[in-house]
Amino acid sequence: MGSNADKPQPKDDKDALKTLAMPELMKKAGILADGLTQAEAQKRQAQYGPNEIAEKKTNEYLKFLSYFWVRFRG
Repeated sequence: MGSNADKPQPKDDKDALKTLAMPELMKKAGILADGLTQAEAQKRQAQYGPNEIAEKKTNEYLKFLSYFWVRFRG
């Protein structure tokens, strides 16, 4: 009984992508085996922005003082 009724159905598109085999996923995402073409990479960068994480700045002096604040508060 190899029917699809036995398989749990994905809740949304993200869940559906998790179940795809890598070649199918790459085809759906428009990725070649060698990676994206230069034109596709530029198009995606223009659409989504650069692939970077914003650096979170911390004040080291305040971080140092916070260690003492916790000790004296309690």
